Amino acid sequence: MKAFPDLLTVLFLTFLLSVFAQTFASNNFAINIEIKFPDNIFFDSSPDSPDLENDFIAEIVIEAPNGMKMLFSSHSLINSFSVSNPGQYKIFVDVFYKGERYFTGNDEIYIGWDNTVSLVVVNVKPITSTLLITFKTDQKSDYLNGKVMYLENKISREFNMLGQIDEEEPIKLELLPGNYEIGLAKSDGSLTKVVSYPIALKPGEFLAIMTKVDTKKNSITFEKNVARLSKVISFDSEENRICFELEGGFKLSKDVKVVGYEKSKWTNVLYPGMKNLVVEFSGDHISRILSFENDFPKRVRVLVSSRIDSVGAIVSNKFSDLLIELNGIYDLYSGVGNNLVRLLSLVGNRKVMLYKNNNFVYIETESGIYGPFMDGTRFYLKSRSSDSYVLLVQRSRNRYYCDFEILATIQGGFYLINDVEIEQYLYSVVSSEMPSTYHLEALKAQAVVARTYVIDKILSDRRYAQIGANIDDSINFQAYNTQKTSERAVSAVKLTSGELMLYNSKPASTFYYAVSGGVNFDAKDVFKMTVPYLRSKINGINLASIYFLDDEQSILNFLKNWDKQSLSELGFVEVENGFFRWKVEFSPQELYECLSNLKVKSVPKENSWSVQDNNQVPIYRMLNLAKALDEKFGSSNHFIVENIALKTEQAEMLSLQEEQEINCSQYSKNNAPVEATDEGIIEENKKNREKIIDIYISKRTNGRYVEELTVETADSIYKLSEFDIRKLFDISGKKITLLNGIQRDDLSSFPSKFYTIEVIRDSELKINSVVIYGGGFGHGIGLSQAAANTFAKKYGWTYQQILEYFYDGTKLTKVY
Repeated sequence: MKAFPDLLTVLFLTFLLSVFAQTFASNNFAINIEIKFPDNIFFDSSPDSPDLENDFIAEIVIEAPNGMKMLFSSHSLINSFSVSNPGQYKIFVDVFYKGERYFTGNDEIYIGWDNTVSLVVVNVKPITSTLLITFKTDQKSDYLNGKVMYLENKISREFNMLGQIDEEEPIKLELLPGNYEIGLAKSDGSLTKVVSYPIALKPGEFLAIMTKVDTKKNSITFEKNVARLSKVISFDSEENRICFELEGGFKLSKDVKVVGYEKSKWTNVLYPGMKNLVVEFSGDHISRILSFENDFPKRVRVLVSSRIDSVGAIVSNKFSDLLIELNGIYDLYSGVGNNLVRLLSLVGNRKVMLYKNNNFVYIETESGIYGPFMDGTRFYLKSRSSDSYVLLVQRSRNRYYCDFEILATIQGGFYLINDVEIEQYLYSVVSSEMPSTYHLEALKAQAVVARTYVIDKILSDRRYAQIGANIDDSINFQAYNTQKTSERAVSAVKLTSGELMLYNSKPASTFYYAVSGGVNFDAKDVFKMTVPYLRSKINGINLASIYFLDDEQSILNFLKNWDKQSLSELGFVEVENGFFRWKVEFSPQELYECLSNLKVKSVPKENSWSVQDNNQVPIYRMLNLAKALDEKFGSSNHFIVENIALKTEQAEMLSLQEEQEINCSQYSKNNAPVEATDEGIIEENKKNREKIIDIYISKRTNGRYVEELTVETADSIYKLSEFDIRKLFDISGKKITLLNGIQRDDLSSFPSKFYTIEVIRDSELKINSVVIYGGGFGHGIGLSQAAANTFAKKYGWTYQQILEYFYDGTKLTKVY
């Protein structure tokens, strides 16, 4: 059986050899190849330097029209080769010296019957080396005045001044291989060398040199394979690649470590916007991160969404075209690293439009069209004055300050990132997240909470790292620029400038929301993490020992209490907010229809009652039994209806009595038996199976967060998790009634997860409607904005007291 595959292999190899022989073996045509080196190529005169005439070896690859390739080696600048077939031939040349590739080039030539001998000149280009010079100074000093960096080619003696040392401006050069010297010289015309450092560059080599200035000792040292890099723009954890604003992109070694954070992955330490990284290179890969600017960040990179919905949730974060109105002074750049080019300056009121045409990017201004630019290009709008601002025509007329980056994506469209100072960002966030009519102390608490929140997210969240942003502008993080900036919000930010809530010297998780229903949830309930200072508690004044919401009936009684006066007297501080109480009604038919569309596995009932706890039978079971007995015997069994808390064994005894004394016939009102047809029974049974006969909350977290819902039909039990509960109670277009009487129909889900269920039954004990009673708006973790306002306005609390109440155990600290 093995002979047949072997025969195929032999035949295939024979075919390849015949094609190769037909292509290259006969001498019908001749190709003459001349290798031409560039002018002014200097090499060291040392015995080890290349001799172009005698010591190089050229590797020549000829690719025939049919794709076959032939490799030749030669020490000659002119070579002749014979081929048999006409057509277009591709020529590739690499020039080596002692195993190092110094030059490369390629060309094409057509051979035909009218031109049997042809000459092609392949101009080879040198394989350049990359030299990256960066600077690190301990402080500003006069020591560097009157001195410049220089680069000297030790072969040609060419001397180049590289300019004064500027820590913010790295020098990246593409150089021919060879020996060089860098150093510091006086700029008084004499160019007297102060300090020098020799370097040798091999072809294609990347070499980093960090110039370290010690102003206290008035000395300069050079560190090889080390660099101080500017600002992280973006990084890709899968590609293990990081991009810097001024130096460009670098790959990282597989197991790169951050000194001092060896147990953490580098992606958990670095973040877009981080500055002043000192790194170690192995070749052209970053092999170790030695240090970085470890202060709390003062700027944030916000991904601006192209569309948000009515409650501030993101709909789209990509612009198809981008129209920007600039006011003030901006410089427009394109590219990254060595390719960073200033395109133009924009002064006054100017409009700029970015769009794509035939997969190329163009920029249109009043002065003309710039482009084409490749997909993937990053553009920068750098503000040159603090009062310069940008208006986004597609979004709103609210002002955006500071800098912008625009990324033209390969997939199509544009990402827009606002690189803004955190304090400036907070002016808009506090205005967008809290009503300006709230008490100033509440606004100050909001400012501290929002500042802590954004810094925590910069340090911990990486979902937009590949794009180059820290957060977005939606309620996924914090609402940004959805409202005009208010003076009171600006005042609150300024009065708390640089203040954070810290826990174990790190930014606390300062979640916040609009209004509670009287209860704060535990962080573990919502975010599945334990936070010592975010525990569940009654939200109000002196209520901890009054209210115990330990079962569904007490929660129902609590949420059905819509008496604002009594709630206020009890100490609940948010009763003036409409969302403190809300309710919405569903019919059993619409719930069953939603249930039918859910992919939820049901458990069949096996002739047993499903109970809501281990001791009690659901009320509808008792009511059905009472009704049956009443119809049977013509008497009222009110004891069954009244004694709702019947034990299971008692219910079983009643059930046995029912089976013994009630036969399978149906009864008329005068107790005369009525014959039931098979079709009628089948149809009635089918209708009953398709009805919901009970619905109740079967599991809550310790913080009273709804975790599981049980739905019962005649023959099945469904257990719904949070995701399916949201689908079951689809409130799109439904009216939700608030405590203040206002009805809202613009919500897509319940305002909060603090709710309970009341089942309304008709005289036949069938479900007539299902009413959801709830309280609060938001996730219920951390600071309640409505409560903060009342604490300040009614009880005179300071913002420090408000923060201590909601984040007990954290420390208010001024960090900058």
